[in-house]
Amino acid sequence: MLYVLIPICVIILLIVLIFTVPITIKAGYDTVSNEIFVKGRFLCFPFTLAPKSEKKKAKDAAKFEASDDSLDFKEMLEKDGITEVINFVASVFKSLWRIVCDVVKIATIKKLAVKIIVAGKDAADTAIGCGWSNAVVCPIVDLIISNAVDYKECEVDIAPDYSDEGETYMEAFVHLNLWLADVIKLIVNNGEDIVNRLKPVMDYIGYYNYDK
Repeated sequence: MLYVLIPICVIILLIVLIFTVPITIKAGYDTVSNEIFVKGRFLCFPFTLAPKSEKKKAKDAAKFEASDDSLDFKEMLEKDGITEVINFVASVFKSLWRIVCDVVKIATIKKLAVKIIVAGKDAADTAIGCGWSNAVVCPIVDLIISNAVDYKECEVDIAPDYSDEGETYMEAFVHLNLWLADVIKLIVNNGEDIVNRLKPVMDYIGYYNYDK
């Protein structure tokens, strides 16, 4: 009888752990590394969604056609300025809002942080860029927080840099806890819509297109 009970207890314990221990997701970007990262952990198993490993990049390069339109925020900043970058981020956020909303409604936001230091061509350009960044970013953050089931920490720091040596800097970071049961339910109910909405964005910001 004991030999039967032990496996059953182990299975029950595993099921309890799977559905009560959160999936931890950390994602972010900064202009110093100029790289988007998405990393996570479930139980004792870490995983990385972005950036791609060198092995994965090489494998995709051999399999898919390289994209000429991969996103480079730093290059966009230097070429178009902070205002255009913020407009682009806002347009991406708008196209992905349903996905963002679905995710934050089942997530605990442990930390959401945005830091932008604006250094324009001159004082007027800096002031305009800083004002526009505040006008666009703050409402986006408010929307995310107001739709979240719970949040612990939120920081938004947008400031001008009027010095001659100033350089525009952007940093964003989010730390989420998700529960497997909620994730499975979300995928079952909205999986196709999520893929359809994500694919155009991932094709643009990704490393390679999916066409031969």
